[in-house]
Amino acid sequence: MKLHEAIETLMIPYNWGKWMRPVSWRGCRQAYTLDATKTETQLVPGNGGGRSYMSCSVSVLTGEWEIVSPDIVLDGE
Repeated sequence: MKLHEAIETLMIPYNWGKWMRPVSWRGCRQAYTLDATKTETQLVPGNGGGRSYMSCSVSVLTGEWEIVSPDIVLDGE
C-alpha cells in the first residue's frame, strides 16, 4: 500500500493502536502511528509514546507501506 492508504487505514477506529511503516524498514524497530487527535504522524517507539516526525526521504514516503502491530516492530521483524 502507499502512504496515503496506510494513513487512511489507521484512521479507521478498529485500527487504533496499530502502527505503519515503510516495507523497507522491516527489522529497524521503528514505525509511525497517528497521534490521539489523528492530525500528526509520530515516530514510535519514543519517550512518552511517540514524537512528531515524518521521513525526509521521498523514496521512503512514496514506496510500499504496511500496517503492523507494535509487537512486530519491537521484536525487530
